[in-house]
Amino acid sequence: MHPDLIHQRFRILLHILNRLGSPRPMEVPQDLGMEAAVARHGLPQGDWLGYETELFRIATSDLVGRLQLSDVGAALTQLTGAVVEGGLAVARRTVEEQRGAPLPTRLLVVAMGSLGAGEPGYGSDADVLFVHDQ
Repeated sequence: MHPDLIHQRFRILLHILNRLGSPRPMEVPQDLGMEAAVARHGLPQGDWLGYETELFRIATSDLVGRLQLSDVGAALTQLTGAVVEGGLAVARRTVEEQRGAPLPTRLLVVAMGSLGAGEPGYGSDADVLFVHDQ
């Protein structure tokens, strides 16, 4: 690839990243929940574009060197946790609407594997256990 083309693509990525806002290492835990993404991008609740935008923001920040490896892991952990939380909220709401009453149990979500260790990669799955008591 021609060096000018590489430089041009890098400048385009930086421009997009500056528009979206780059997570800084100290912002990662507070800044990457889906509620923050929805608020930042003006998206309706549950819109997967928010997830994709946040993932793009993390990947681009990583690519241009604005995040350390540990910060990438933390950001991906927060984002995956927000997706699991959102899915659980939708499932809970659906079951409660069908039953016409609150769930008669408490739930615990246990993250395992690389997610549980806070070190997921871009291709990692979300190994979780849903535990309840009655």
